[in-house]
Amino acid sequence: MKGMLLEQRFPGATTCIVVGGLGPVADADFSGFSAMLWYSDDAGSGAVPAGMSPGTVRALGVAGLKPGEVVAAVEEFIGRDPRHMPSIFVTTAALASNAIAHELVLRQVHGLVEINHRERMTRQRDAFQWQRNLLNNLQSYGRRRIPASWAGALAGTPAFVCGVGPSLEASVGRLAEEAARGVLIASDLALHALDRSGVAADIAVSIDVGRTPEKCLPRERLPGRLLLSPVSPPTWTQSVPPERVIFVSNGQVTLDWLGGMGIARTPFTATETFGSTGLELARFLGCAPIYLFGMDLALDPALPLGRRAGEADAAPTGEDFDPELKMPRVPANFGGEIPTHIYGCWRALTARLAQLPAGLVRNVNDRGALLANTTLVRPDRFAIDGAPRDKAQMRALLAPPDAPSEAVLAAAMRVVAREGAVGLAAVPGLRSALREGGAPAAAAALGLLFKRPDFARMMGAFSLKMIPHLFQSAEGALPLWKELIDETEELARVAESAGRV
Repeated sequence: MKGMLLEQRFPGATTCIVVGGLGPVADADFSGFSAMLWYSDDAGSGAVPAGMSPGTVRALGVAGLKPGEVVAAVEEFIGRDPRHMPSIFVTTAALASNAIAHELVLRQVHGLVEINHRERMTRQRDAFQWQRNLLNNLQSYGRRRIPASWAGALAGTPAFVCGVGPSLEASVGRLAEEAARGVLIASDLALHALDRSGVAADIAVSIDVGRTPEKCLPRERLPGRLLLSPVSPPTWTQSVPPERVIFVSNGQVTLDWLGGMGIARTPFTATETFGSTGLELARFLGCAPIYLFGMDLALDPALPLGRRAGEADAAPTGEDFDPELKMPRVPANFGGEIPTHIYGCWRALTARLAQLPAGLVRNVNDRGALLANTTLVRPDRFAIDGAPRDKAQMRALLAPPDAPSEAVLAAAMRVVAREGAVGLAAVPGLRSALREGGAPAAAAALGLLFKRPDFARMMGAFSLKMIPHLFQSAEGALPLWKELIDETEELARVAESAGRV
């Protein structure tokens, strides 16, 4: 469109966000959009973009806007359409006046849209697997939970939190030399690199739905403890000695439902990624100082294309990830800016770090994205004082897992089995509705099932995946609806089976 600096269009978009005055695009027709969020110096002029009526445009001046105000407005606007992201338009007028303010707004708009887009894509892609793993893990999650006594159990012990960004190649040797002086908390994907350097993790953390033990576990040097989330692949519990396995809660809706039945969330919970989870685990244990390894959170331009992301913490694993796409840029550790494929993860971790005491966290890295409130240490200069720790004694300070009473667990599992049976009983009717009435009839029948409170809460993340399909006008070809019914049936079967074990 003439007069535009940038157009980022999302398929099927019903709303749009415009940054910059509309003078250069006065003839542009926005009638294809039902609502607009408009940031500009001209926002208070009363002008209405062509094709829009006054009630459909929210106009905000860029001067004096606080970051929190931008975040609140964009989040609310994105929520108007749970199926489609808003398209983004930046006009050339954004450079003509108040360019810095326009740029700051655009950075936040772009970041928030990217985060929400990835979250929606991830939920549609992974929610079924999240929920299947969670239901399969229910018995283990109930019986093997991180105890409250871990809080402060390793007070004053240095912690080495090891991700698997490309910089780990440069730092793992020094880490191996110093690992005996503290507690080593490692990402599941870092275990092979540590094993090759002759080191075993004291605590491995595997909280991702796609990280299987076949991919991550070395044959030698198994971790002393393995922390899993409810969505971790269930095969982990058969791959290490059971006394080493401990579960922690995460953000799944189903866990709140279980809490109402006496299985409360654990005192320590997993966060967005391994990076933030490993950091918070070290703090929960009372460790100080905390050293970060392999926490790049950025692409490495010096590496060949296929290895730029490496197996970096929270790196995209789907086929839709293209490292050649233009990525957001963030401050780099040694000056300038660097592209990141996980902007949302970097933003969340830096916000978390900014709240910590100064001097607590040190980032051992020779590249990567700048992390707030950390002391940067080059790998060849990393060394710490103190005598080696007796690893057996240190690990003995971490008590065995907790569990609710068997009576509480059994009662909760009976409810799970009951709701699974309800879902299975509904499936023939769902298939008949799809066959006879197409998508609208299938949506109506599924909607009745998911309006059942206990069923919807038990289905957790999968219920959130279903909401955009069920409670707006039914869209999509029949194969999509067949797949949704198939997935509902599979999860109900897993629940019915898991609940009666």
